[in-house]
Amino acid sequence: MLGGLSGVSLATELGDIVRAVMEGVAFEIRTNLEVMERTAGTVDTLTLFGGGATSTVWHRIIAEVAGRSVAATTDPEMASFGAAKLAAIGAGVFDSFSEASERARPQVRVIEPDRGVAEAYDALYAAYCEERERWLS
Repeated sequence: MLGGLSGVSLATELGDIVRAVMEGVAFEIRTNLEVMERTAGTVDTLTLFGGGATSTVWHRIIAEVAGRSVAATTDPEMASFGAAKLAAIGAGVFDSFSEASERARPQVRVIEPDRGVAEAYDALYAAYCEERERWLS
């Protein structure tokens, strides 16, 4: 794993560093998404779940960096929810995962990217990719 911060000065505040980390993760999500789309086709909506998915700020950053809609559950225990659905199928409560998903649906919030902000992130993403390539070479 490679990570670093550049441009840090005495004027840098904790919030700046936290946002930089969130943006860095979003840039890597975009990188992985681009690789995946070359082989599997276009992805219109990203689905987020887990502890980090409870942050609406992070939803917005990911939506705008990736230029995609983001569907995020408000439940940080989504993995457990999926395991519970599988257990209910095994116990005969539901006949299929489709039925379990239809009848036990989590609440989801959908965030659409702001196109103007997404375009600004495109330039930052290009700079990020250049810097990543420099570090990896």
